[in-house]
Amino acid sequence: MKDSYKLKHELENRPIITGIFTVDKTQDVTFQNMKIIRKVFKNCEIAYANFNHSVFQNCTFDNVIFHHCELTDTDFFECHFRFCKFVNMLFIGTGFIKCQVNEMYFTYCAGIEKNLEEYKDNVDVLEKIYRQDRNYLQSKNIINS
Repeated sequence: MKDSYKLKHELENRPIITGIFTVDKTQDVTFQNMKIIRKVFKNCEIAYANFNHSVFQNCTFDNVIFHHCELTDTDFFECHFRFCKFVNMLFIGTGFIKCQVNEMYFTYCAGIEKNLEEYKDNVDVLEKIYRQDRNYLQSKNIINS
């Protein structure tokens, strides 16, 4: 089974998603407008998936890498991030709402600062997300001086 179809099957039928999935955009498989509820993503890598306009609700991301994925107008609601990496992505209207963050990294991601407004007053969470110190966060206007 191709990765695109396998990932779709896992999302629709399994409570725990694990493995490496590289989505082939030439296949007729979409992840847009999905409601992904109470899923555990564990030791997982997802590449090139288009999750635009989707909702992840009460999901756990434990040692997960997303790269080159599309998350425009996608919401993560009451999710838990134990170790999650987002690489080479654009965040437009992506929301992290009432999420718990242990460790989260963003590498070559544009627009993420706007999407983390909720955490603006919680420097401890921002430090975990950005893995940076307060001076750096202040210099980028992510937190106030």
